[in-house]
Amino acid sequence: PQPHPLALPGAHSAQLARERSCACSQFARECSCACSGSGSGRTEEEEAEEEEGGAMAGQAEKKQAKRAESLIVYFLYAMVGVNALYVLSRVLFYWSSWGKWSIIGFALFSFVSYFTYNGIDRALQIGGDYEWFQDMFIVNLTTQLLVCFSDYGWLLYLLVPGYLGWKVLKMFLSYVFTPTEAEMNDNDPKNKKKMEKQQKKAERPKFKSMK
Repeated sequence: PQPHPLALPGAHSAQLARERSCACSQFARECSCACSGSGSGRTEEEEAEEEEGGAMAGQAEKKQAKRAESLIVYFLYAMVGVNALYVLSRVLFYWSSWGKWSIIGFALFSFVSYFTYNGIDRALQIGGDYEWFQDMFIVNLTTQLLVCFSDYGWLLYLLVPGYLGWKVLKMFLSYVFTPTEAEMNDNDPKNKKKMEKQQKKAERPKFKSMK
């Protein structure tokens, strides 16, 4: 709008300044709203990804826990069944043999069963390897089952030191016959050629130039 001919120049300048100030403030508000909107969008995407990752991890943990619960039950039933059969057979049919050594044997069987059972349970819960605990668990319960009918069943327990000895021997043989990194480099044909070239280069006579 054209200024009034009687208006003062200072009043017109003040009016223009106010209009510019309003326009700048409106532009600043629009920019801040746009920036905040885009920032909140990125945050929502990140939160959605985190929630999805947490949900997947939770599902995996639930599946692992369900699998552990379903498998550990079989080990529990086997342990309870064999121990019950051992006590009943010794008390009902072989009461005369229920002496000091039978009590010691029962304590040994119970300790090994408890130790290996807990090891299997922990490994199943974290998804670890429980092969060693399972082998010991099976040998222990099988020996206890055979001892219910004959004391010669104790001979099966000889598998335990034999198994441990085999594991130690296997580790020793692996340590002795596994080549080291230096030996592997020495046997490598490419490395041999490289070493021969370096040796020949070092053996070449060096001549000094006379000035």
